Amino acid sequence: MAQDVTKLFQEDPICNKPCKTHDDCSGALFCEACRRAAGTCGPWRRQDFQ
Repeated sequence: MAQDVTKLFQEDPICNKPCKTHDDCSGALFCEACRRAAGTCGPWRRQDFQ
């Protein structure tokens, strides 16, 4: 179970891509969590949450 949770915060559940680049994430709610955790994924980066 813990492995699934870890994967959730490392990979977009819609696109099935790792959250490592700016464009890897979909607009899914889980992906927002993924973006925040990775600090690199999607339209926002970690510095935007400080």
